[in-house]
Amino acid sequence: MKRSYNTLIILFLSIQCLNAQSPGGFGTINMNLWVKADAGTSSTTNGASLTSWIDQSGSGNDGTQSVGTKQPTYQTVSTNYNPGIDIVGASNPRQHFKLPNATVPGGASSYTVLYVANNVTGTGFVLAAGLDENLRANRFKIGANGELKNSWQNTAARLIIAANANRAGKRTLSCTNYLSGSGRNGFVQALNAASNTATGINTSTANNKIGIREDGIGNLVGDVNEILVYTYSLSALNQAKAETYLAVKYGVTLDNTGGGTQGDYTASNSNNIWDASDGTAYQNGIIGIGRDDASGFVQKQSHTHDDTTRIYLGTLSTSNTLNATTFPNSHSWVLMGDNQGAMNANVTANAEMPAGLTGCALYSRLEREWKVTRTSTNEDFSWDVTLNNPASNPTLVNTAHLRLLVDDDGDFSNGGTTCYYNGDGTGIVITYSNPVITISGISTAHITNNSTRYITIASINSATPLPVKLTQFDIDCKKETPQLTWTTTSEINNDYFTIERSTDAINFKAIGTVNGNGNNNTTINYSWADDNPINGTVYYRLKQTDFNGLFEYNGVRTITCEQSADINIYPNPFENSFTVQISESTTYPVTIEVLDCLGRNVHAQTIESGATEITLNDQLPTGTYFVKVISETTQVVERMMKMK
Repeated sequence: MKRSYNTLIILFLSIQCLNAQSPGGFGTINMNLWVKADAGTSSTTNGASLTSWIDQSGSGNDGTQSVGTKQPTYQTVSTNYNPGIDIVGASNPRQHFKLPNATVPGGASSYTVLYVANNVTGTGFVLAAGLDENLRANRFKIGANGELKNSWQNTAARLIIAANANRAGKRTLSCTNYLSGSGRNGFVQALNAASNTATGINTSTANNKIGIREDGIGNLVGDVNEILVYTYSLSALNQAKAETYLAVKYGVTLDNTGGGTQGDYTASNSNNIWDASDGTAYQNGIIGIGRDDASGFVQKQSHTHDDTTRIYLGTLSTSNTLNATTFPNSHSWVLMGDNQGAMNANVTANAEMPAGLTGCALYSRLEREWKVTRTSTNEDFSWDVTLNNPASNPTLVNTAHLRLLVDDDGDFSNGGTTCYYNGDGTGIVITYSNPVITISGISTAHITNNSTRYITIASINSATPLPVKLTQFDIDCKKETPQLTWTTTSEINNDYFTIERSTDAINFKAIGTVNGNGNNNTTINYSWADDNPINGTVYYRLKQTDFNGLFEYNGVRTITCEQSADINIYPNPFENSFTVQISESTTYPVTIEVLDCLGRNVHAQTIESGATEITLNDQLPTGTYFVKVISETTQVVERMMKMK
């Protein structure tokens, strides 16, 4: 008997609910405004005028501007390789975006505002965070080392998402609007200028703006990169996530002066990707690269605000977007910060070096060290370091001498250091383009995954980098005598300085020496006087020599110190002869030498009288010549021009 079967096929579909991307990945619920320069702009052409800046929070609070002269402009590269919105509010017509009237819902009593902008002076970047109804000590500014500092400024005028003109020199931005008595309210939080107390929210205002005050006045001249507005106080965890997103994206260093978890960097999955309490000395110039899908974040290259340190995947590009390399997985991070040490070798740094490492008999190392954290990524990255010039003598760098030092605890002398160099088999590649050292191929072989390491750059040869830091070299006339002065702030194995002189800036002759101070880490001032000066324009240069004979030159200085000796050479220009007139007090004999522009002697004779005509070979070509008048007490050089 044939049986028939009814087969029930049940298809199970796995549906993954995707949350909308948001700063820090904790959602956009109660998020009132989110505008960022890398999304939602009406144009992405550099220098283009913008008619709109679309709110990414879903609240519909889009910034708009229909008047062409008031439209901000788009900047392809603004802050940390990311774009910005250039707003000029310092003159009429003031550029700005208008926001919907009810940007702040009625009844809300507490807000959190975070934003990043390039301030009015263009010398730093600011991330302001954590405003609440009490307006307590949550204002921030950039410190001397690039760190984010807590700072409450009691000033009468404050601008909506703009630089405070009165505090521009202090590199601060304000999150609150200007308030005169009551009634002037913006989309963030009202402030009584006299008492710095909250006065409530006026939701009826029709003047909410980005870039100028709500009354139409403003002074912002700079780029706004990103603004986040929440209608509630963020939890400590969520605020840390949002601040981390902005700080890594725009190269801002979070402040850790309060201790504890302050200054930690927290990813959207709540992982601590930078522990500020682990090596507090390295909470300076923090930059990073990473991918966090929940935040819609991929930063492939970063640099410090002074561009002395860079970290990047693949090949460094003009912008983050144009970098073709990326992280394959979310929650991938590499962060680094430094201890603000000098970008050159000195005695302090050289006292903390490993010994006995194969291929690494070190001579010197940079004083600056970097703390590096690698979290959940196996990607190789590259690192650029800009040397001091002339402190580290970049023109003398030989990559065969350079070493990458990786340490486990920040003490490079206690046995936890590994040394890497070109050709060691680990994939490290060290290159140099004056004055930048690039170390490529830094992999998990050098900094293991989910670890913290400390790195710096060292040399096995005294010439790379030469460890004498010359900070000043000047020359002046002191009673007709050339006086040379120079200053060093660190010396290692410094044997002596040689002073060299020239009359044509081509041919130099050593005329004096000054002993160095060997090994020293304090400021030392040197001076030397040319007691046998030459009349006319003279060129001096300084040569520094180590105990092992290696040397370097430190620039050329030019001076003219007219001597009182009564010597006259005429006519100038001349055709084939000229007269040397010497005072009666001169001691004879006197030697006359004539040099061409290459320093070759074309004529020499000795004279015994006060006025002597010097006749040259009529075959000598026209051009510039130097006439030396030399006696026991006088040496004068005159530049002469031979005519046809």
